[in-house]
Amino acid sequence: LAAGGGLSFVRGCVTLHMQALCDGDADQLATISRQCGMARMTADIFGFVVPPMIYQYAGWGSYTVLGAALLMMYLLLAALLHRQAVGGETSSADADAQRPSSQWIDWALASAFVCTELQCNLFDVAVPATLADGFDYPASWSGDVFALGYFAAFAYLFAVPYFPSVFRLHRPLNLLTTYFGTTASWTLIYFSLTISLPSPAFVILVFCFLAMATASQVVLLECIMGVGDAATTAKVLGVSEVLGCLCGMFGSYVGGALADVGIPAPFLAAALFSLCSSAGVAAAFGYRRVEVERS
Repeated sequence: LAAGGGLSFVRGCVTLHMQALCDGDADQLATISRQCGMARMTADIFGFVVPPMIYQYAGWGSYTVLGAALLMMYLLLAALLHRQAVGGETSSADADAQRPSSQWIDWALASAFVCTELQCNLFDVAVPATLADGFDYPASWSGDVFALGYFAAFAYLFAVPYFPSVFRLHRPLNLLTTYFGTTASWTLIYFSLTISLPSPAFVILVFCFLAMATASQVVLLECIMGVGDAATTAKVLGVSEVLGCLCGMFGSYVGGALADVGIPAPFLAAALFSLCSSAGVAAAFGYRRVEVERS
């Protein structure tokens, strides 16, 4: 199962395909990145609702049939996209020639992406433990809370183009806003637990974190695609996805260990870590701005 999950982890391939389709168009890149983020949220909602129901009522056999059917559907769609991509390699190569090669900002963005993976995995462990131990929610309710949270993230991504113009920030300001939004969410969750706010307040803040973290990853991938050529993007994405999985696994263990210390402990640690990573992202973009102005 682990090997199959790793081989079918296609976010890097989809990202490279988006970069080729957009052909250097920043507006189109922003739109398609947001749409892919919404598609991922739809998949997360589906994953928290439909497979558990199938497993509960139809058993393991039906569950594996569902997985095989989804895989065949993916292969069919991939084949159709591959056929459409034939003939477009020349324009993509020309666009790549105009993009800069690997720079330090690429790896700064990759590091920020890895930090979001660690935070999300710590979150995935800390929230169910808090719902069960802090608010006496049944274990099965955790999946429902996450499904609703991903729906909130979907709604946020869908609504972004319809925000008033003052709130429709371009990169990197939109990334800084959502990245610091994750820090604010961690902090508010911690204080909601320390002052014993009721569970609806905690759940709403969980929704806020999922919206901000999801938007951050969408914009991070958009930035990575926008600053380098295809070869650079492939290298940066490959390293960041591998390190993201490793740090995500580390975050899961840390979240469990901190939850044993106390219910608010993982949220305080994550808030401090998120603040440091947000400050690092802001410093990287600030230095990059100075670097561009000097050149």
